[in-house]
Formats: sequence, C-alpha cells, structure tokens
Amino acid sequence: MKALQLVKYDILSVFRSPLSYLGLLLTLLPIAGIITMYYNGMDGKIEGKTILGIFSWFTAVLGLLFIIKTITRDMSHGTIQLFLNSTRNRISYFMGKFISMVIIGLLFSGLVVGLVKLIESMLNGDPVGNDVIWHFVQLYMLLFVTYGLLLFLINIAIQKPAVIFTLGIFCILIAPIAIQMIPMIPEYGDDIKDVLKYIPFSYIIEKVFQAQFELKDYQIWIALGSIIVLFVLNLVYISKKDN
Repeated sequence: MKALQLVKYDILSVFRSPLSYLGLLLTLLPIAGIITMYYNGMDGKIEGKTILGIFSWFTAVLGLLFIIKTITRDMSHGTIQLFLNSTRNRISYFMGKFISMVIIGLLFSGLVVGLVKLIESMLNGDPVGNDVIWHFVQLYMLLFVTYGLLLFLINIAIQKPAVIFTLGIFCILIAPIAIQMIPMIPEYGDDIKDVLKYIPFSYIIEKVFQAQFELKDYQIWIALGSIIVLFVLNLVYISKKDN
C-alpha cells in the first residue's frame, strides 16, 4: 500500500460521502443565522474579522470530525490488518494518514477563507487583514495536525473507534468551555490557567474557541515541537506494532 494511494482514497472518501455534505450544511446553517443577527444588530455592517471568528469554531468542529473519521475508518471497517502486515506497509499507512490530515486542514482553511471573502463582498463589510488570515490558517493547521496525531496514536494503541470519537468530541466541544472555568477553582485556578498557556492541546483549542488567532512565538514553537514528538512516537509505535 503506497502512502499516496491511501491519501487519494481518504480525500475521495470525504468528497464522495453524503454525510460530508450533510455535516457541512448543518454547520453553515447556524453560521448563516449568527451572521444575519450580527448584521441586523449592527445597522447593516459587519467586519470580516467577526465573520471569520464565527466560522472558525463551527468549522473546526466539523474538520476535526472529518479527521477522526479518516483515521478510524479502517478500524471501523475491520480492514486495518491489511495495512499492518509488514513494517513497510505500517510506515506507509501512517505517512498516508499524516498527509491526509494536512490536506484536510488545508481544505478547511481554504474553505473558511473563501467563504469569509465571499460574505465580505456581499455585505460590504471591512475586509479581514492578510495578517489575520495568516494567523488563522496557522492556528487551524496546528489544531488539526496536533489533535490528529494524538488521536491517531491513541487509535492505533487501543483500536476502539468509539473511544476516539468520544475523545475528539470532548476535546473540541467540552474542553474549551472547561478551560474557561478553571480560574474559578479556589486557590489553584490561576496557577493552573498559567500552566495551560504552555500546553498546546489547551491553548490551541482555546484560541479557536475565543476567535483569537494569533499565538505567542513560544506557543508556536511548543506546538511545532509537540508535532515533531507526536510524529516520531507514531512512527516508532506503528513500525513496531504486531499484526
């Protein structure tokens, strides 16, 4: 199994699945409703950055679900052993899934930016700056790749797709809200909050949730370092995994 063949199959599966379009529709409907309320409440004017902020959270949820579906599909269908029958195939399988994560991240980043630009032109709002778009794409890619690699590692280790979906939902829906409540913890809340600024699985999803797309330099380097560590861990683990 060549990695690029697997990537082709993964991406085509996304486009061919009716559930992909249903999920996209269910994502765009609340976005349209929120933008309409903002537009009417602000005397017919809405900034591009506000539109981008509305899109970012909803599409992040859908994008992460697409990645989870991609990395768990073979487990769900019972075909995973076809890819784990040799060290070479196992490494190719991981590389293919990693490339698929990156492509899905790029597709969703491009989709959001394109839709935001389209809505800007329709509503005559202040355009979102190129620097904001760059920070958004950077944050989105870090989100999808870090969480994708983490969930892939757990998926290969436990081989229980339902658990991976549950973890993914927790990370994208529940964790950001829980993080906002941490300062309410007596005595230690502020200290815990400060520590979370250095944990990429915390601050990346929090930034997306708050529509604050710019990361500190040290946060970018920590996130990139985490990606490298997770990449190596996945590569070593899957290469030595028994059938």
